[in-house]
Amino acid sequence: MQARKRLSVATIAVGCAALLATAAPADAGPSAAQAAPVDFVQAFTQPGEHIFTAPKGSKTVMIAIVGAGGGGGGGGDAVGSAAGTGKGAGGGGGGGGSVLLCGGSFRAGDKVKFIVGAGGKGRYGDGVDGHNTEVRMSNGLLIGRATGGGRATEAQKGVYIGYGGAGGAETSCFLKPLQGPVKRQGNRGGNGSGPGSPGNGYGGSGGAPGGQLKACPQAGFGGGGGTGGYSGRNVNSRGQDGSDGKPGCVVVLINAKSTTVDDLFVSEEAAPAEPDWQHEDGPALEPLDEKSANSEDEV
Repeated sequence: MQARKRLSVATIAVGCAALLATAAPADAGPSAAQAAPVDFVQAFTQPGEHIFTAPKGSKTVMIAIVGAGGGGGGGGDAVGSAAGTGKGAGGGGGGGGSVLLCGGSFRAGDKVKFIVGAGGKGRYGDGVDGHNTEVRMSNGLLIGRATGGGRATEAQKGVYIGYGGAGGAETSCFLKPLQGPVKRQGNRGGNGSGPGSPGNGYGGSGGAPGGQLKACPQAGFGGGGGTGGYSGRNVNSRGQDGSDGKPGCVVVLINAKSTTVDDLFVSEEAAPAEPDWQHEDGPALEPLDEKSANSEDEV
């Protein structure tokens, strides 16, 4: 059996940089300059909508989707008194986004819309949920979705810790034919710590996404929780705001038959079990029927 050529970290990094630097306008059709080599790769990291047109020579597609991280919760206020200082508890960290990899057939001229989720806002109160990242056909039919991480809670009344947000849990892939999907939940954010001796409470750490992609390694992390306040005698101190979660990401690879899951992730520890990405040439990109693709029960 012939050994598969593996795509190195440097190849992915250089390929992404070159493609992003020379990208055609989002609504431009395929041209000779856009002819697809093997292991064509492009990352979309800015929150919002992006239109991608399959270049000439496209036969298969692999799409990696990361949901955005949830926002961190605020630290508790400290209330000083004549007897001494006050200390606030820490807020919770936001949850990490889920990760989805799925693949199918693709042909030149197919248009898909990537909707990169924005990270949840960290606040003085409870954080905000991270937004989902989605891939849809140009007519709006859903192809794939990775959910964002959950919001963390604020520390209550100074001494009650904030709790970490849940990791993004649900992913859906509607590519047809469907081969080798990988679905990984995001990790829960850390809880804040209580006020103790000698200091105030620390905010919980943000949860990691279901995996770190080499093309966008910061995507999907939850925001950290805010530190609790620390007050002097008869002086009140406000807890710190939680930090924002990181945006999601979409990585698209065309004709990447030699690429393995290990090639996509930052480390082997973060990578899920490797599916079979050796797609056979097939019909055009096609989602399942509209009822299934748009059913919330499927997501």
